[in-house]
Amino acid sequence: MSPTAARHAAGPSLAARRKRAGLLQRDVAARLGIRPTAISGIETESAKHMAERDAYEAFLNGVEKRTQVDNKRSVIAGTTSIGHMLSAQSSIPQSL
Repeated sequence: MSPTAARHAAGPSLAARRKRAGLLQRDVAARLGIRPTAISGIETESAKHMAERDAYEAFLNGVEKRTQVDNKRSVIAGTTSIGHMLSAQSSIPQSL
């Protein structure tokens, strides 16, 4: 199996991960301090951009981790809000 095929088999591409995070190539490029064309080269696995690939992947890992934490916080906050609403409803007099 070629290195490219192995990377594709290992999981979603960098481009797919970037898009799922709602980022444009220019957003990632600005964050990493490189040209947007370099992001394109990294995503298409151009050999001349492999040095930047690790930084790009680390950046996306951080974005995904923050998104997971934010999602967990939202679920916890939603559960707490529902719990408060249910307890508030149980204290309403039944005669209403």
